[in-house]
Formats: sequence, structure tokens, C-alpha cells
Amino acid sequence: MKEATIYTALQGECGIPKIMWSGRNQEENILVLELLGRDLQYLLKLCGGKFTLKTVLMLAIQMIQILECVHSKGFLHRDIKPHNFVMGTGQGRKQVYIIDFGFAKSHLDPATNCHIPSRKTTSITGTARYASLNTHLHYEHSRRDDLESLGFVFVHFLEGRLRWQGLDSLKGMQDNDRIADMKRRPEDFCMSLPPEFQSYFNYCRSLEFDQQPDYKFLMNLFLDLLGQRGFQNDGNFDWVDLGYVKRRTQAPPINPGAGPST
Repeated sequence: MKEATIYTALQGECGIPKIMWSGRNQEENILVLELLGRDLQYLLKLCGGKFTLKTVLMLAIQMIQILECVHSKGFLHRDIKPHNFVMGTGQGRKQVYIIDFGFAKSHLDPATNCHIPSRKTTSITGTARYASLNTHLHYEHSRRDDLESLGFVFVHFLEGRLRWQGLDSLKGMQDNDRIADMKRRPEDFCMSLPPEFQSYFNYCRSLEFDQQPDYKFLMNLFLDLLGQRGFQNDGNFDWVDLGYVKRRTQAPPINPGAGPST
């Protein structure tokens, strides 16, 4: 499915870049989007490889809302990772945007407008590091899997590293199985995090293949945690706090073009 078609269908939704122009130039399809800011992987490196809990919670609330918008239009993103979320600029600098619908597809059958059926697949779609457990087990992707992948992004932001990093650069079936085993138990990889993160994964994994997620429930997990910790949802992310960035003088070199292996 062409990205321009998806962006067009999503125009006007919160967190969706505006299309400035799309068309063909000789043999090439061209899509021009509004100029936006840095992706979250770049900003993570800028902040020393981890975000504070406040920043992750503020990001999580927006990112879940964006996925709700994408899903409500009938689309699955299927490649959720930090590189595919960027910040706005100017007055929109506190807004998160989603990009890169190269792996996207519809979760609705165009003939019936009903949810596509569950089936087995032969390969993993998207980025193995953030893929859902069901994706590793070669089940068809659905809304629950986008949300679970988003959860792994949150864990990465807080921990600075996912336990299976390194294995995801390998391509063998045995390595896929090892990653799947490490992803099976949220109580293990969420051990050092507030319990709301384990609750997030437990909920995502309780969903049936074609079940509509309760996005409000997931957002409220993190909204409530913000309040419990005394944080304000003010858009004052780690990277805009100059004092915070200044303390992170030993941050690793920034290479915004580098991404995890698929």
C-alpha cells in the first residue's frame, strides 16, 4: 500500500505529518511532508541513552493516542520503533508525530469491512527488537501487536537497553526463538519499572486478535502514574531542559541514521 494513500487518509489527525505535495516525477513516486524535528532515537542518545520517568510517561500518552488514530482509520503501522516517532518544531515542538508507513497495512478486509482473519506468517514484519511476542511466533499482526511493540519502546527509553539487544541483529530461527523466550514474561523485563508497565503488557497480551483495544485505559495507566509521582504533563521533556542535557556530557556520539537491525 502506498504511503501517500495512508498519509492522505490520516490527514487532520493528531500526530500525523501534513502532506505538502505528492505525485510522480518521471519514474519516481514523491511524497513531501512538513518539516519536523528529531526522531526519538536521536533525542534518546542526546540525553545519555535514557529518559526520565516523567518524559517517558508524557511520550507514552501521546504515542498511544496516535496509534488509536491510526487504528481507527483501519491501518496497522507494523514497524513501531523510536526512529519512527519524531517531535514537531516551533509551536508544535511538544507534539509527537509518527512517520514511515512502509510496512503498514489495513486490518480491515476491503470487501467486507470486517477485521482480517488470523493466520500464520513465514517471517517477522518490522524490527525484531520491538516486535511483539505473537509476531515472533509468526502470527498475523493486529492492533494489539502495534501496542505491545510500543511498550517495548517505553522499556527501552527507561532502561536504556532491552535485554535481547544483540540477538536481534542475527537472522537464525534459533535466535528468534531466544528473543521470544526473553519477551514471554513481562514480570522479568519490567522488574525494575513501576508496576503500570507490566500492567500495560498484561493488558495487550490479554486482547484477542481482532479485539479493539481500550486505548483510554492504557493512557490512564500513565496519566494516573504521572499524578501519583507529582509530575505535570507540561511537555517539558528531558531534551528541552538545558540543565539536564548539560549534565549528560558523556552521551555517546549521535548518529541519527543508525537503527537496529531488522
